[in-house]
Amino acid sequence: MRIFHGLGNINGSAACLAQAERELGLESFCVGYRDKGIDNDPDIFCHPSIYPPYNYQEFKYFSDLFDIFVFYGLYSFAGSSLADIPLLKKLGKKIIFYFRGCDIRNSALNIASNPYGMCASCWPQTCQVTPKHRAIIARYADDVWVSTKDLLSSVPTARYIPQAIDIKKIPYHFMPYNNTSINIVHSPSRPHLKGTEEILAAIQKLIDKKYPICLTLLTGIPWHIAQLKTRNSHIAIDQIKCGWYGVASVEYLAQGKPTLCYLDKTLIETDQNIPIINVTPSTIVEDIENIIENHDNWQNIARNSRRYVVKNHNSIEIAKITKKIYESLG
Repeated sequence: MRIFHGLGNINGSAACLAQAERELGLESFCVGYRDKGIDNDPDIFCHPSIYPPYNYQEFKYFSDLFDIFVFYGLYSFAGSSLADIPLLKKLGKKIIFYFRGCDIRNSALNIASNPYGMCASCWPQTCQVTPKHRAIIARYADDVWVSTKDLLSSVPTARYIPQAIDIKKIPYHFMPYNNTSINIVHSPSRPHLKGTEEILAAIQKLIDKKYPICLTLLTGIPWHIAQLKTRNSHIAIDQIKCGWYGVASVEYLAQGKPTLCYLDKTLIETDQNIPIINVTPSTIVEDIENIIENHDNWQNIARNSRRYVVKNHNSIEIAKITKKIYESLG
């Protein structure tokens, strides 16, 4: 049983899971394109063209080589048309789609249910899914996964497979309180969706109140540099609009950083042990001030954060889940 992970490898996630599955004895490989900004390169590199004849050649080669295909997002060898999915199914291959955000998010539902308007802040909207895509997924997918719980409302039939990280690459590092400098990091990969403008405004208000905050934006730098800057921080802020946490929060928590992020309260009810400090755009100033003033609790938060990630996002533990799914597909 050979498992394909690709073609997307956002944040090195596909390569990370494939590697963990290999450690469990599976023949899993990440196939994708080179990205200089990430830590985990694909195991097999594709031709950078998104047009035929390269895609046909790749399709023929990989369809002969693999038995199970895990496609990350709405992208196959035929591009976003997914025109080759019926043929893969005809060849007897098992097909899984793994969605991670705007590739599958229902923007209308998000706007109606999210009081902080993540999708309302996005124009032109970057949602990729169409009725045709949903029809192909419904007809041909053997399983559908989502990496964050907020996406379950967009794909009610999906299975929640948490973000996987290689815990060995992210050591725990607690930073004690320092009253001369409070270092905060934020990763504004998509500023209008993450609430970066509101975060910057909140930080400025706290600086005006004489808090010695030094904010570092983790953008446009290699992964290992971002990890180093996070290591030297006291507090980390992810997004404040989405409703659940992503890989940035997972990596912050792994280092033991008190992490601020907006979590939908209805989703928190499914996991009461999340160590993330829940914040909103309307309360972000008070939320940051509160965590600073309660610095005596930072170490306790840090330890709980590391334990949570080891239990819930360790790539080996996630691979144990996916291995059982593959075996159930027959």
